[in-house]
Amino acid sequence: LAGEFAIPCTLTLPQIDAPAPAVIILTGSGSSDRDGTLGANKPYRDLAWGLAANGVASLRCDDRSFALALADLTMSEFTIDSEYTEDALAGLELLRADANIDADRLFVLGHSLGGMLAPRVAAADGDVAGVIMLASPARPFDEMLNLQIAYLNAAEPETDLSGLDGLVGAFVALRAGDAESVPESDRAYLQSLIDYDQVATAVALDLPFLVLQGARDYQVTLDDLELWAEALVPNADATFIAYDDLNHLFHTGEGMQTSIDILARGFVSEEVITDITEWVRAR
Repeated sequence: LAGEFAIPCTLTLPQIDAPAPAVIILTGSGSSDRDGTLGANKPYRDLAWGLAANGVASLRCDDRSFALALADLTMSEFTIDSEYTEDALAGLELLRADANIDADRLFVLGHSLGGMLAPRVAAADGDVAGVIMLASPARPFDEMLNLQIAYLNAAEPETDLSGLDGLVGAFVALRAGDAESVPESDRAYLQSLIDYDQVATAVALDLPFLVLQGARDYQVTLDDLELWAEALVPNADATFIAYDDLNHLFHTGEGMQTSIDILARGFVSEEVITDITEWVRAR
């Protein structure tokens, strides 16, 4: 994407003659490359290739914080819009300008924190055809962190959680009005997460929604899927699907996800790609 910042992206096109529907993929939390590389896993590449094989194009981009040196970013002003919204909007415009893309059938697809931000991007754009959310928190981000810490303390007491504990402490300080105790480089970003209500944003959108959740996932859980379903009851075109054997990356396995399990080599389930494809084709 070209603009104030140059962000590397990959456009994946299906081999079809007519202009294709397309999704823009929003990555999960942390500084991520366009493939969502985690160990040997590349879940967003899996999604892109799987969708293209079924007639759906996609655009996936490196996070701004991954693509650029931190020295090039004004971290004291860096927010969720800096990391997600601004570049996603530029990406949607790039898709609309491509003759291979059906500009009337553009969808925002987000995973994890990217799914949480997907309604924000859709609202800011104002002209997408729908929103697809994979393992997307319905609760505040810091509440999700607390739940993850509680789970890991019980399931993997040997795991070092000091990083997560420190992040939770920063949220606590900001919510208490004690911004000075939080590093200046983190304040704006964390405060923008506190200020954002993803559920209210989604409810206000008159758009089709597809919400997918793996039952083996402890980072985002079936409780979140239920909360999304309750909130979007007034939306006549909202679809919710749970997968018994999938984890946070939508990889197949048995038992609850562990920190080792999430790093084990896997691929995004074909069932997930089929469900997304069929949902997009119907719109």
